[in-house]
Amino acid sequence: MNKLLRFDRPPETTMGNGRYYARFSQAEVFPAPVEGGIAYTWLFEAFDADWFDDNSEPVNTDFFESYYERAELFLLELHIQPMEVRRFEPLPSIEQEVLEDDEGDEWLIFEAAPSRDGMLGEGELGLTVYSNLYQPGIETSAKDIRRADASVQAKLRRVVSTDHIPDASENDIDGALAGVENTQIDWAVVYDVGQGNAIGFCNVQGSVQAYVDLGGGTLQNAHTYPSALQKFCFTKSPPIILSHWDFDHWSSASRDKQSLTMAWVAPRQSVGPTHAALMTAIMSSGRLLLVPKTLQARWRGQLYLEICTGRGRNHSGIALTLSEVQKGGGNLILFPGDARYSCLPSFNSTNKYSSVVAPHHGGDMRNHTAPCGVLQRCSRLAYSSGRGNSYGHPAFITRQDHDKAGWPDPSITMRASHYPIRETQNRVSRPLGHVFLGWTNRTTAPALPCGGGFCQLQAQQL
Repeated sequence: MNKLLRFDRPPETTMGNGRYYARFSQAEVFPAPVEGGIAYTWLFEAFDADWFDDNSEPVNTDFFESYYERAELFLLELHIQPMEVRRFEPLPSIEQEVLEDDEGDEWLIFEAAPSRDGMLGEGELGLTVYSNLYQPGIETSAKDIRRADASVQAKLRRVVSTDHIPDASENDIDGALAGVENTQIDWAVVYDVGQGNAIGFCNVQGSVQAYVDLGGGTLQNAHTYPSALQKFCFTKSPPIILSHWDFDHWSSASRDKQSLTMAWVAPRQSVGPTHAALMTAIMSSGRLLLVPKTLQARWRGQLYLEICTGRGRNHSGIALTLSEVQKGGGNLILFPGDARYSCLPSFNSTNKYSSVVAPHHGGDMRNHTAPCGVLQRCSRLAYSSGRGNSYGHPAFITRQDHDKAGWPDPSITMRASHYPIRETQNRVSRPLGHVFLGWTNRTTAPALPCGGGFCQLQAQQL
């Protein structure tokens, strides 16, 4: 596994040679004490440019694993205010992509040097360089950001291309999800993984039959991941259904490497070298099924899998609905990943869900659509986020939108008879804040079949 992804043996922190070939990966907007009241964090996946120039690209699929095992990979976190976007010529295009939920494939050259006491020179931007997904980065100054030339761009695109991985067929997906389709799912648990997302679908004995995402806190939010959570449950060889390829939705693959031996059902999306490295690790030990955008949505037992129709990584992934009984009968629970509700083909504002996991950890979706609250005694609206996260999730506007839609939030509505809001970061007096989602109101959480001896997935919040 590439050292950027190692959790058990993290490498020494380094910034390499300070020159990188970088591709925009994801963005967050968060409140800041600056003009306009916001700031950006833009994340780029990067090769060390000297390493990339000195190493031949893989000649066929057999060489991808060794290539990405050796590759000098970094993550670059650019901290920027709107007024600074025009400081370097390529950055307005990145801002436009973010505003339009678009995802380009242009490669840039970053040149950086360590900053002195956090001070930036004239015309420089703050840049954190990470050589490992789970360790603190190095604070540097971005001294230049420019476009790579056409020949280098072409080579970089070939190296991160997933064209050599065939689309998963309907039969492939049916096979991977057969265990879920043929087993009664009695509840789900939204796991406390800090600033990230991981959800288990469980049978009546409490064994996990499938995961929706297997993420957790990373980079500047790595501290939000609970040290008490050491192992996940793989007793039933559960498939891992990945909503989309953001880091905080798959990063616990390295925290529990048994996950790499499972079947991963994931959307085909444009990715960078970090994701290509993870894909090769999965393919070397388990099975990677990339779901095409043309997949027809349908029920597989209690599970409805659909491809979101929005732009960008967040809004074009996989969304899931879990029904109480087969083929959509009874109550429904919605798992939208990071996609805004309006990007789910099956969604409309009158849909009746007994429980919902709020999209994007409660981040501002720039869309006020929210599902109507049913408010049964078992109803829950779960926010999966980490205490002290750098983005301020869950956002007040998101709480407000859901409160208006009939999900009373105690931070807004003070006189409701029933509050369905649950947050994984609320660990109360316990080390973990796993949230139970079920079909009936319970007074005690169901026990794990292992008694907690082999994993730490016991539901805590009912």
